[in-house]
Amino acid sequence: MKEYRVRFWREDGSGDFLEFDSMEQAQVFYNSVSGQAEIQRYVEEIHDYEVVVYPTFEV
Repeated sequence: MKEYRVRFWREDGSGDFLEFDSMEQAQVFYNSVSGQAEIQRYVEEIHDYEVVVYPTFEV
């Protein structure tokens, strides 16, 4: 499990995740899908991911 992951959506409405070691790597992928994604960061205290960058469109 990596510290950052990007949740992204496909044109058919399905979604998936890609994991990254750094915020910079996650941001590059986020930008490559024109903001149709969200960047999440793993929070150890709650053992789950929280959104740190929201999509630029409504799901």
